[in-house]
Amino acid sequence: MKAVTGEHIIKPELDPLDVPLQDKLDRLIGFEELIKGSDSRVKSTQVRYSDSVEEVTIVNSEGSSVAMSQPRVDIGFNVVANDGKMSQHTRGREATLGGCEFLENPVLNETALNTAKRALDLLEAKQAPSGRSTVVMDPSVAGLFLHEAFGHSAEADSVLQGRSFLAGMIGEAVASEFVTVYSDPTMAGNPGSYPFDSEAVPAVKTSLIEGGVFKTYMHSRSTAAAYGIKSTSNARAEDYGKPPIVRMNNLYFKPGGSTLEEIIGETRSGVYLISGGGGMEDPEKGRFQFSVQNCYEIVDGEIGSPLRGTSLSGWTIETMRSIDMLSRDLSIDLGSCGKGEPLMQILPVANGGPYIRVNNVLLGG
Repeated sequence: MKAVTGEHIIKPELDPLDVPLQDKLDRLIGFEELIKGSDSRVKSTQVRYSDSVEEVTIVNSEGSSVAMSQPRVDIGFNVVANDGKMSQHTRGREATLGGCEFLENPVLNETALNTAKRALDLLEAKQAPSGRSTVVMDPSVAGLFLHEAFGHSAEADSVLQGRSFLAGMIGEAVASEFVTVYSDPTMAGNPGSYPFDSEAVPAVKTSLIEGGVFKTYMHSRSTAAAYGIKSTSNARAEDYGKPPIVRMNNLYFKPGGSTLEEIIGETRSGVYLISGGGGMEDPEKGRFQFSVQNCYEIVDGEIGSPLRGTSLSGWTIETMRSIDMLSRDLSIDLGSCGKGEPLMQILPVANGGPYIRVNNVLLGG
């Protein structure tokens, strides 16, 4: 590739390295008091905080020399609610590629209170149904599904190692015509963003799926060379002591043309899924399973009673082909992704999209 030079320095309003620890603690205590004061049934809270300023310089023998400085702030909420009969636990998280000014963002109060509300809703919830159902996924759940069920299998090193069900699927319809999926490290402010990947390849937005058709894998320079194409800037390394490998960055569904209200209104019977939980995938066979923190029944086009204890499972392509509605919204949810043998590498990623409707999904109560 052509040699590149450049410098990309994010200068936040409040550099995390300059803000006193006590100021950060005071803000976190404020979040905790807000959550505890929302309802007497909130019995336990945990507010987690981390920040960093990552400085990276990449120099190679081809003449490339790039420098980056990126601050990150990450805040998580854990809430346990108890009504004397049972306890329920929920999690919430927000993060940004920026500084401590993020601590004053109103979205943090909203997420803190919403995390508590979801725990309280679970106290009133009935057991979720099992069997086939239409589901409406919020952006968090849609992003979790995309990451776990599709993303890992679309990494080109997995394909070359014979560990992906997407091998040989370029040009094939792997989703419904309504589905377009992007890998995009150029999104300002998102934790999975960067100006250059760890091989000094300038960050580019890549269409992995367009109108349901699978277009390309995510590539590093070496995997791209094996296919005779250009890198998609997906080579990432946790630090200088580990090799760059193919990794996701910001992975999301392209928004559609509906509103959430229209999607719910056009669903006679189904389940509305909110906030993803843990997940696992079988990249070789194309199967997935993951849990959801909260869900609500949909009855005659309206959101009904809260439900608890559900998971989704199935075949990735079958599920992607069953998507028939996507909202105009776009929301990206922070995540962390581990990959690498024998050197495990943990990197920030982001997943998301709009609200989406999927028909005939297998739910396990």
